[in-house]
Amino acid sequence: MPQQSYVAPFLSLVEGSDDPHDCWQEDGFWPNRVAASLDDVLVWGTLIGLSYLQNGGMIHYLQFISGRTLPEMELGFEVLGCSESQRVCGEARQRFGNEFPRNDDIRERFVASDEPFFEACEGRLLDAMESDRYEELVEKYAKKLCVAHSVPPWIYPNLP
Repeated sequence: MPQQSYVAPFLSLVEGSDDPHDCWQEDGFWPNRVAASLDDVLVWGTLIGLSYLQNGGMIHYLQFISGRTLPEMELGFEVLGCSESQRVCGEARQRFGNEFPRNDDIRERFVASDEPFFEACEGRLLDAMESDRYEELVEKYAKKLCVAHSVPPWIYPNLP
């Protein structure tokens, strides 16, 4: 039986005619730059942030523009009900102090000065996501929105 998923259609639905990447700037988080609900933007940002993290690791994720999403990734995990993943993101965010640096250069230097901590966070986050059943919960969330908007899942015929 072919595999189906609502995640890619969910991403497209949230994007609509706007680019949600524009919500994350060095001067803050501006979710009103897209027409989607705040929860949908938070989950979208979590999915996008995780794609960078899973492709380059936690240090790479945090040291570049993608790292601006960390506070919202923490909230996105909350929306999804992933409490362990939310906790690990919160610990990483709190490592920066009272104010999370949206400025990429500042964040890059800070992460470089504490690489062992952030490397350890990567493994802890991946373990937390597994224990939270992240994949299942994000698929459920995406399906709910897509079904409400009559958006069909993507079918992957070559996957078992």
